This record gives sequence, structure tokens and C-alpha cells, in this order.
Amino acid sequence: GDEDNPVYQVQKLHQKRR
Repeated sequence: GDEDNPVYQVQKLHQKRR
């Protein structure tokens, strides 16, 4: 769902850096 969003993909990377 949201994972399909390009913006969500970028946020996911930020969360991983958390």
C-alpha cells in the first residue's frame, strides 16, 4: 500500500538509519 509511494520508500530508509 504505502510502500508503493515513492515518498514512503525514502522515509523507510530514514527509519532504518534510526
